[in-house]
Amino acid sequence: MKLLKYISVLTLSFLLFSFQVKKDSVSVSLQRNQMVIGEQIKLKLEFYYNTVDNQVVWPEFDNFITNEVEIIDKSEVKTMPLDSTSDHKFVMQQEMLITSFDPNTHTIPAIEFQYQDSSYFSTPLTLVVNTVPVDTASQKLFDIYPIYDVEYPVSEQIADVVKNYWYYLVILILILALVFLYYKYKNRPKEVVVVPEVKLPPHVKALQVLNELKEKEAWKKENKKEYYSNLTDTVREYLEERFGIQALEKTTREIINDLKYTDISVEDKHFLREILKQADYVKFAKFKPDDSDGKIALDKSLEFVKRTKRNIDNTLNTDENNVE
Repeated sequence: MKLLKYISVLTLSFLLFSFQVKKDSVSVSLQRNQMVIGEQIKLKLEFYYNTVDNQVVWPEFDNFITNEVEIIDKSEVKTMPLDSTSDHKFVMQQEMLITSFDPNTHTIPAIEFQYQDSSYFSTPLTLVVNTVPVDTASQKLFDIYPIYDVEYPVSEQIADVVKNYWYYLVILILILALVFLYYKYKNRPKEVVVVPEVKLPPHVKALQVLNELKEKEAWKKENKKEYYSNLTDTVREYLEERFGIQALEKTTREIINDLKYTDISVEDKHFLREILKQADYVKFAKFKPDDSDGKIALDKSLEFVKRTKRNIDNTLNTDENNVE
């Protein structure tokens, strides 16, 4: 009997508990079921349940509930516990701000919630969107206002152009800068590097010419006039640069006269007198000396230059040795 009594008590308690805790449910409600076109009202979504978990699949929307009902804004989905007076332990809810610009009676269809492998659907709702009545009897209709000209200062125009087309301005400035630099440096005279002329000592130049005549054996050529001209012109230039005698512009007589005032030896003066006169005979009297005479004149000219050269620095002495 006692066992039967305990079973009856447990069965009664289970039944009482089942009646107290209701099944999970959903609720979708409107702030009101009528609105004026363009007005904004709230749509509340709620899901009531009893087990603590995160398995509720909440319905998602883009920007529209239906083609005619638009979502303006929506809150985050919140989960809140309920007190002991409620039929459920927890509730999840979300509020949406909706509107419509289509005056008509619209149906918000059943919304699906998924929880623990079960689907729950809300009850479809009806939303009536009313138009705004226009009193054309007491209120006159007016034309649309004309377009008014707005003052647009030049400073604002420039600022807008710079703001919208600044990259074109940068490109234009770069092009102008390149053109400016091109024309600035186009006709700019180039720097001419002047290499100072290395002036050889008189005896170095003279020995170069005389040695060249010797290498070519110029005294053997038929044109004696050319040979003697080259020979005596070299000697005259040497006398002018070495002893300061204007030998290139003066006659043989004048040169011989100027030789009196130099420190040239008597023997060398005699040689110069003879070679200059011999060259005059060849150039002006068509005299043709023997080849041996021409070679003797060249050898004595080489000896004269070497004997009377002026010693300067070591570098020039090196050049002289190379020429010799």
